[in-house]
Amino acid sequence: MVIFTVDTIVNHVGKVLSLGDYTHCECIEEAHKLRTVALVLVKKCQFHPFLKVFAHSASCTDPSCTTWCRMFRYIRTHIQNNTQLMEHECALIHLYGQLMRMHVDTCVDDVCGINSCKDIKKMRDDKGLKTLPQNFNQKEMTLNNQLPLAQSLIQSMASLSL
Repeated sequence: MVIFTVDTIVNHVGKVLSLGDYTHCECIEEAHKLRTVALVLVKKCQFHPFLKVFAHSASCTDPSCTTWCRMFRYIRTHIQNNTQLMEHECALIHLYGQLMRMHVDTCVDDVCGINSCKDIKKMRDDKGLKTLPQNFNQKEMTLNNQLPLAQSLIQSMASLSL
């Protein structure tokens, strides 16, 4: 049985979003920034909402939508344009693919914004592939609810004089 703590999730997502084999690729700085943002959100137990915006952005056309949505749309357009033209080897493609896998593995929505989400999920389930458990949202919310309690306990212990 895997015990979910913020640290175990950060470590796992950090490995999944590793850029070690992609350091020679173009767009590596942008990929590092996106990875850093993702890991910060994991630490704050806010990663699942990030994955939901990732999915939403696949079908959104609102030019005034959220910053995250517009960022994902920009990345998606960049990837589509450059992979079709084979202009350069892009580190963002790897990161985007991993975010897609994590979204698909955790998605429980009937309509999420990614047209092929259910098909990809079925294929991954049939092959036994998972980057995150389907109930990741509940686990993250549980951890998020525990964060204020843990911080309060740490502050209380720090104020004790031994």
